[in-house]
Amino acid sequence: MVSTRKSLPLDVRPSKQFRDRRPIALSVRRITARSRGIVHVTQHHYRYGYPLIVAVLSLGIPNKPGGQMETIISAPLSRALHDSTMAAHEQAENASFITRLMNGEGTPEGLVALLRQSLPIYEALEDACHRAGTDPRLSAILDPRLDRADALRADLESHRAQGRTYDILVPATEAYVAELRACATDPAALIGHHYVRYLGDLSGGQIIRTMVRRHYGIETGLSFYDFDIAKPKVYKDDYRAALDALPLSEVDRGAALAAATRAFELNHRVFLDLEAQGVR
Repeated sequence: MVSTRKSLPLDVRPSKQFRDRRPIALSVRRITARSRGIVHVTQHHYRYGYPLIVAVLSLGIPNKPGGQMETIISAPLSRALHDSTMAAHEQAENASFITRLMNGEGTPEGLVALLRQSLPIYEALEDACHRAGTDPRLSAILDPRLDRADALRADLESHRAQGRTYDILVPATEAYVAELRACATDPAALIGHHYVRYLGDLSGGQIIRTMVRRHYGIETGLSFYDFDIAKPKVYKDDYRAALDALPLSEVDRGAALAAATRAFELNHRVFLDLEAQGVR
């Protein structure tokens, strides 16, 4: 029995043929629900005196129409990406560097430092997507209107002309770039990175633009946040539908989910490194 805030029974009954085998560790996914219907998955390890092949748990989502049973394992990919990355997303967006910048307690130079880290990250992501772009597991979500590298170069030049520069790449940025370059041969992982970066730019990125304008009076050097997309809400809905229709195996799906969480973790590390550098 695995107990959580909503108890979930786990019935472990090995067949007779397995009873005398050596012990192995069993990794059980504990799934909990909160009132708003968000699914969280954590790993717990148990040891039994016999092998156990697979245990599958399912949990009703409170806000799912008709009370249908659903888990991160079976949810549409767009929803699974959202739900499985919530903890990592929250950790990244609550980093001191970014909250200070958003609250008006940072500096314009802090924004420039962030843009400087973003440029090689987007160069690596867009190069990897270009290399893997014909793969049907990825091609349906690629769109040149999302590319950000050219806009970032223009923004950094605009800020440089106004005397704001930052030329250091922090270690987390270099690690992020290396990981994205490695993904050029892993289209499934690229899905997760693509989702985090571009859907984030179309959502939270728009809030960042509004806040830096309000707090620091910056009006130029923000083209990174401008997209040639007339209706972002409709575009994001279509993007999620395209994600859900991608022809992925279970292995591909797992790689996409893992990469999305990793993307948020790497973003968080970039913020921490900027903080450690004394950037405000």
